[in-house]
Amino acid sequence: MVIREVFVEVGALTGLILAVLGCSQNARPTSAPAETASVSPTAPADSVSPAAPAGKDAQFAAPDAAVRPPAEFAETEVRAPARPEDRVEAVREARVESEQKTAQSVELAAAHVPIVLDDAQGAELTLPHVSLAHGHAETCRVQVGDRLPDVQLVDLEDHEQSLAKLFGATLTVVLFWNGGKPTALEELRDLGPDVLNRFSGNGVAVVGVNTGDDPQAARELIKLAGARFPNLSDRQGEAFKQVATTKVPRTYLVDASGKILWFDLEYSRTTRRELLQAIRYTLTHE
Repeated sequence: MVIREVFVEVGALTGLILAVLGCSQNARPTSAPAETASVSPTAPADSVSPAAPAGKDAQFAAPDAAVRPPAEFAETEVRAPARPEDRVEAVREARVESEQKTAQSVELAAAHVPIVLDDAQGAELTLPHVSLAHGHAETCRVQVGDRLPDVQLVDLEDHEQSLAKLFGATLTVVLFWNGGKPTALEELRDLGPDVLNRFSGNGVAVVGVNTGDDPQAARELIKLAGARFPNLSDRQGEAFKQVATTKVPRTYLVDASGKILWFDLEYSRTTRRELLQAIRYTLTHE
């Protein structure tokens, strides 16, 4: 009797559990989860719900993501333009900085490169040969053996001078230069220590011809370079046109009559060496 009642109770409990489980299964929602509701299982494969536009309209699905500029540009786009006075000040500061850099680049230190020819014996020296590329040769209106034109120019104190009257007793280095070429300014600096300090006692002179610069600017550059030899002003370039069509610096070594013995149309270590070699050769073989 007792055993039967136990089985009855167990059966009832089992039935209750099955009933509860059946209710929970019946209570399960029949609709698909939200993330999968856009496509119906029975719908054609190419049907798409409005929540996920495709093709041409897809670019408008998330307008914020498609149109919004990157974060790093957002501030730039909305920033108000600088005030006019701020712009003027910025330009002024940039100009001052540029002028300072230019002054530093133009500032010329003393020459320290030794000239090995100082120790060479006269018999070991030769007159350097002037060899130019075809394009460079075409810019030359005078050659070795020609006479350098005797032009009338004003000096930097506005006094008219004859170039020939400034020639030395034996040799003269004539430099055509302007402030637009840093190498020209280097040569303007070097000719004093290299030529005058070594050979002025032998009747060697140096004359500069500034071509194209304002006389005041030329005076400042000469002072900056420490050049202590005569300089003439060829502001319109008329004198330069008689010797060449373009390219400065140009360096001419002429004898007392103005005949060209050697020249070059650049300034480099080779130019510097060959100029001194030509001077020494001529002085020892005159």
